[in-house]
Amino acid sequence: MESTHLDTCLSVQPYKAQLLKWIGNKQRFAHEIISFFPKRFGAYHEPFLGSGAILGVLAPNKAEAADSFKPLITIWQTLKKNPEIIKQWYRERWEEAQQGDKVEQYEKIKARYNANTNAADFLFLTRAAYGGVIRFRKADGYMSTPCGVHKPIHFGVFGRRVNERAERVRGAEFFHREYAESLDRVREGDVVYCDPPYSHS
Repeated sequence: MESTHLDTCLSVQPYKAQLLKWIGNKQRFAHEIISFFPKRFGAYHEPFLGSGAILGVLAPNKAEAADSFKPLITIWQTLKKNPEIIKQWYRERWEEAQQGDKVEQYEKIKARYNANTNAADFLFLTRAAYGGVIRFRKADGYMSTPCGVHKPIHFGVFGRRVNERAERVRGAEFFHREYAESLDRVREGDVVYCDPPYSHS
């Protein structure tokens, strides 16, 4: 496969606006990590997408990004297809969280998510959970993270981040699949960035 020059790879600058609040994300170090990438390559592949920090900073012309966690990848697929839906999801839940005690409203949204896993509730929970920790019980996938002490960012601020991130991932396609399938898609001249979850967690 003939390599394609990506200008973004040569002059990548720090980009601090996180879309999802996610513990362990590489947002602060993304531009440094990218500095180790080759200056010429074909497609960019990220099999363990998570918060998409590296993808968002790199803003590649052509990329395949994937994750095995469906609610998460649905967020990214929706961002690519219709960013306004992402804004609506967040605003509805942000406003819902203002309608009573912060912790009680958070627990209500979390209980709804645990009863029926969905991308819309999960999106808000990533911004409101304690320290950005997304923790699930191994037995049944129950999300157990308590409410954070911080205030989730205003929907207006979040909306601007949606616009920025949607622009930065225009060249990416998002897939719900296991990492092995993503690795099978890699061709000579491509770049793969792997930041897998810890095997014992």
